[in-house]
Amino acid sequence: MLTEVAGSAGVVVGVVSVEPRSRFDGRPEVSYSFLPEHWGRGYAREAVGAVVKWALEAVASDSASLIAVTQEANVRSCRLLEALGMHRIDTFEEFGAVQVMYAVGGEGSGA
Repeated sequence: MLTEVAGSAGVVVGVVSVEPRSRFDGRPEVSYSFLPEHWGRGYAREAVGAVVKWALEAVASDSASLIAVTQEANVRSCRLLEALGMHRIDTFEEFGAVQVMYAVGGEGSGA
């Protein structure tokens, strides 16, 4: 699932997607990207939050969970995921940088 996020003027300001089976452990993975000139306006929190809620409901089961991965240095992204109730579950090196895996819902998510 991929959706574009439109700002108040109807201009696309970002995208949010869910990969049904991530390359990590098969759990659904949420990804997002927003244009820097639209950061700090609440678009990411609203859109990513809605997609996380939808994904958890769409894959509802006793152990349903959702992951997200971001660079540890991307403090804004880490704060967003934490504000949405996600918890750090792993760190690893990839693409020459430390990555952080977050999860929400179900077993093994820290929730």
